[in-house]
Amino acid sequence: MRLFMATSVVFLHFDHLVNDPAVSALLKPTEFVSSRAVNAFFVVSGFVVYMSFDRSRKLGKYLVSRFLRLYPAYLAAILIVGSLPFVLSSCAGQDYFSPAWLRYLGTNLVFLNFLQPNLPCVFDGNFDNTLNGSLWTLKIEVMFYAVVPVLFFLIRRFGGVLVLSLTFAFSLAYFYGMMALADTSGSGAYVVLARQLPGQMTYFSAGIFLYLYYERFAAHIAWLFPLAVALLFVPFLWIEPIALGIVIIGAAVAPKYHVDLSKIGDLSYGVYVFHFPIIQLFLQLGIFKGSHLGLFAAVLSATFFAAFLSSRLIEKPAALLNRKLNGKRVPKPAQ
Repeated sequence: MRLFMATSVVFLHFDHLVNDPAVSALLKPTEFVSSRAVNAFFVVSGFVVYMSFDRSRKLGKYLVSRFLRLYPAYLAAILIVGSLPFVLSSCAGQDYFSPAWLRYLGTNLVFLNFLQPNLPCVFDGNFDNTLNGSLWTLKIEVMFYAVVPVLFFLIRRFGGVLVLSLTFAFSLAYFYGMMALADTSGSGAYVVLARQLPGQMTYFSAGIFLYLYYERFAAHIAWLFPLAVALLFVPFLWIEPIALGIVIIGAAVAPKYHVDLSKIGDLSYGVYVFHFPIIQLFLQLGIFKGSHLGLFAAVLSATFFAAFLSSRLIEKPAALLNRKLNGKRVPKPAQ
């Protein structure tokens, strides 16, 4: 499911960065799914991250586990994108390696991507010169990590229904408040703030709720699944998070749709963090300039290859290190 959602985001960003009405028309049928993919990621994060803390119950192990899951591939994405494109820069070397370049590395390494989203003279001929527009969600993910121990304590003390309902309501109030300020002031800054925490806690808390009451939802998924799909077409923000979660659970628990990708590894994170700069690079190089279909095929191939390398060379070693640090037995490789 994560790989499917990450690939859906590739469709979304390809449409945005190519900026061609013909591409938009071609990808229009995928818009309903791709526009909800990031929100679906937040639901899955609520489910998986809360489960991670629930199973460890130790703050140190939990933080190490989350750090090693998120940061190594993120660090590679920042360093690779920040170091290699100077070959393609239209500026001289002394202009490229400028305070802006140092600011890019410094801010992005601590998830403050919005402070320096681009580099001097890199991708400046493209429609959007942002280096990696996917990374804004990862600072929200880090904040989710920080919130989970607090929510866990409150849920243990006051119950999941009460705590998560209040969290959900507060998140909705924040989101609508920011959007109202955007309407009255005309400032797009409030729209950006609405997308940040706690505006995304509706999806994260929905994921936690589905984890806590997973068995109940799974037992009734036969009728909940089609209902949830129908509710995704209802234009009410408070409905979408729980509906998305039920759809994800429905797809995950249906045995005949189960696909085991363990042999090739988890490519979803690599697809998500590397696809944006790959699209930008191919656009700047003019690869398949006369063929959008050829360009898209090249982007997907390169993205999946980068994700495979990330999975094998970065994420898998980090996962093995996590197992060692947490005292878990590391499986021996097959002879």
